[in-house]
Amino acid sequence: MLFQQMNVWCNYVWFKLKNFFESEKGAVDIIAIVVMIGIVVLVAVVFKDRLIELVNHLFDVLDTSSEDVIKNAPTEN
Repeated sequence: MLFQQMNVWCNYVWFKLKNFFESEKGAVDIIAIVVMIGIVVLVAVVFKDRLIELVNHLFDVLDTSSEDVIKNAPTEN
C-alpha cells in the first residue's frame, strides 16, 4: 500500500516537472538574452576607456574627411 502511494506520488511529481519544463521553453530564451545583455554590459564596462577612444577616433576621422570633401567640392559657375 505504501509503495503504491509513493509510486503514484512520484508519477505525479514526474508529470508536473515534465509539464513545467516543456512549457517553459520561452523562459530559457529570455534567460539567454538577459545573460547575453549582461555579458555585453560587462565587456563595455571593462573596455570603457578603449571604446571611448575608438569612438572619438572614428568621429575625428569622419570630421576630417567631411572637411576635406567640403574643401574639395566642385563649385558651380
